[in-house]
Amino acid sequence: MNSDSDLQLIDVGEAHTVAASNLTRVYSYGWNDCYQLGKPIDKRKYIYSPSPINLPIEQARAKSLAVGDNHNLLVDAYGNLYVWGDNSKGQLGLGHSRDMPKISILDFLQNDTISEIKAKGNNSLVVTEQGKAYYWPIQKESGEIITKPVEMTLPPKIQVATAACGYNFAALVSKNGLVFTFGRDNQFGQLGHGDTKPREIPTLVESLKNDGEKISSVACGYKHVICKTSLGKVYTWGWGEMGQLGHDNFENLYTPKIVSAFSSTFKNKTLMVQAGFKHSMVLTETKKVFWWGTNATIDRQPVPVELNFAHKVRIRKSF
Repeated sequence: MNSDSDLQLIDVGEAHTVAASNLTRVYSYGWNDCYQLGKPIDKRKYIYSPSPINLPIEQARAKSLAVGDNHNLLVDAYGNLYVWGDNSKGQLGLGHSRDMPKISILDFLQNDTISEIKAKGNNSLVVTEQGKAYYWPIQKESGEIITKPVEMTLPPKIQVATAACGYNFAALVSKNGLVFTFGRDNQFGQLGHGDTKPREIPTLVESLKNDGEKISSVACGYKHVICKTSLGKVYTWGWGEMGQLGHDNFENLYTPKIVSAFSSTFKNKTLMVQAGFKHSMVLTETKKVFWWGTNATIDRQPVPVELNFAHKVRIRKSF
């Protein structure tokens, strides 16, 4: 990567990374077995080092970026949506599941613009300025698989503000702070409705509404969900075997439960929440980071612990 540019966006898939600079440059590196690096496959190479991607529109500046396991979404400053990578499940939204060696522009909106893009696993999700949500691919109960963007059906006057993708499920947050979930995977109650039934249509998570909490953001892991209220409280639900729900146990939860460490008595207000494959994270207004669950260094940590970056980051001294 050139030293005269700064990275503004970065996201990581199963075995590849895509990043965009403050200039009109997009880079990729890692595996390229499914064209996920946006370039031809070289069978002599196993891992590719960072190099620029050529988008179909020259001088396109990246505005937002979302990376699934092996596919990518990118929106430029003009509102164009670029898709590339693995399409074996129809995750590029092109209406088929054929290999796509080149980057494509996915144009499906009329009189609307994209405000947010999300991707995880083989799924893609788009939120628009008009508060609509589109999701793909979709496998219906009949077995039919839809490989084009499908507008999600919501109650009248409900507009989506933000959203998150899990693995074969998703969560939508409306502009009035309600949470709707849907998906064909509800094995551990990650849809938050108190059962394990799949939902084809976004369904209101009643318990959050009954608690009187307005949700401002949400993040989905592999099979669990974390969300933040407008007052900075944190709720989690779904798969909990690795401690990723933060309730001091390893149980699954079929409805949302407040994480006691971030209740109304916690003086350090939550600014952002994030869900990894088997862990959860919180960033507070004082820039403290809390982490729980499991990864390479934390083994089934069931309650939030503050990260000490002094042990993780080397400080370069100048004299």
